[in-house]
Amino acid sequence: MSKPSIITRKLTDLKPDLKNANKGTERGLRMLDDSLSEDGAGRGILLDRNNNVIAGNKTLERAVDQGFTEIVIVPTDGKQLVATQRIDVDIDSVQGRRMALRDNRVGQVDLEFDGDVLRELADEGVDLSALWTEDELAELIGEDVTGATDPGAQVDKAEELQAKWQVKPGDLYMVPGLVPHAVGAPVDDVHILAAFGSPHMPVDSPGRMALCDWDGSLVQSAIYAD
Repeated sequence: MSKPSIITRKLTDLKPDLKNANKGTERGLRMLDDSLSEDGAGRGILLDRNNNVIAGNKTLERAVDQGFTEIVIVPTDGKQLVATQRIDVDIDSVQGRRMALRDNRVGQVDLEFDGDVLRELADEGVDLSALWTEDELAELIGEDVTGATDPGAQVDKAEELQAKWQVKPGDLYMVPGLVPHAVGAPVDDVHILAAFGSPHMPVDSPGRMALCDWDGSLVQSAIYAD
């Protein structure tokens, strides 16, 4: 790539990301406002070829609110780092150290992921597994979006899965401690645990779902024994 030419544009020419996964936080936005008003602009933002904002959406939003009107753009193909040099600041000054801390702290405090947006991005094929563990994604989104297969779609693999996990129809699993009464139902070669509740009580009884002492009744009523 040839030596880049610097471009100056109006902030209103930029297009915010409509699928920004960071909702931001009230406290974080206040800190960002303070940073811009007290120390001025520092770290730049990232645009695509069409002036869509890839990173720095909140910075653009607050800069416009504070009266910033122009942005300096350095075109690049990603093979060179782009630095913003503040010729009015020394790193060992109070302002320099404050800006360094703010750069880290604002990014930390102003981060709140939008589960709905993450789910939408995953549905579009964006791989989230390199950025979050399965447990983290489950907490953010409430479902598995890592590409794992739905167990419900593996009924036709019953024999293969039984061999893998060393189980068979009719196996019973003892749960230590207090357990509710369990009602099961067979579906092909799969035993589905359908409901829980205290035994021998009317369906509408308030105590039907109360935990009860294990009495072996499930063993006595097993119907899948070989």
